[in-house]
Amino acid sequence: YAHNGVYPLMATALLAGGFVLLALKPGSDTERCPGIQALVALWILQNVFLTVSSLQRTLLYIDIYSLTHLRAAAIIWIGLVALGLVWMLLRIIGRKSNRWLININAATLLVVLYACGFVDFNEVIATYNVRHCQEVLGASADAPRATLDLEYFADALGASAIPALDWYQQHAQPQHSLSVQAAFQLRRNLARQVETWMQVQHWRGWTYKQALLHRYLMQAQRETARAASSNTTFSVPSITPLKLAMAGRETP
Repeated sequence: YAHNGVYPLMATALLAGGFVLLALKPGSDTERCPGIQALVALWILQNVFLTVSSLQRTLLYIDIYSLTHLRAAAIIWIGLVALGLVWMLLRIIGRKSNRWLININAATLLVVLYACGFVDFNEVIATYNVRHCQEVLGASADAPRATLDLEYFADALGASAIPALDWYQQHAQPQHSLSVQAAFQLRRNLARQVETWMQVQHWRGWTYKQALLHRYLMQAQRETARAASSNTTFSVPSITPLKLAMAGRETP
């Protein structure tokens, strides 16, 4: 359902780009023709409408069936297509060269790929899914929602899902106790994996994301020990690895 809107978008975006490059060459008669420019601009605007509808279609699908890596990639791709269409309009309005259009699209792609390298998509996906699942928000005929897929958490998201699982255990509705127990067991297994990584991993395999996650687990263990010693109810700290890293910078 979601992909049916993305594939035509890919085809029309490529056609629009090729038509702009071939039909509106700088200095050509077609470029100086206002009618052709208006028709090409209208076609690009139609593609913009298709882009918006595809994005809405994907977001609706995610809202009901949860977020996955492929669906996150589809959103990023739609965003790249939207930027490419904007660059095409600027190319026509500003009478830029074809080299300018190719270079700015290549630069946009590189910037987006570079930025994605700093995002832990596993954590983003896990956080979104636990906060929008049926066990937390409930479900109705007007607002159907998917149940939390813990198998996907274990197979695809891994240890990055630990903070989201902690949040889920605190906010799931009481009637879903079996799911909470399964989430607790999964969280414990993933935490053991992190401890094993930190013990056997060579320094050249160190990553910033793993270090943040390890610090999060250490903080959770300290909170557990403090709660046990004071005979108070333990609650997992509502802190993400990123917030924990920022707090560490402020600590001398």
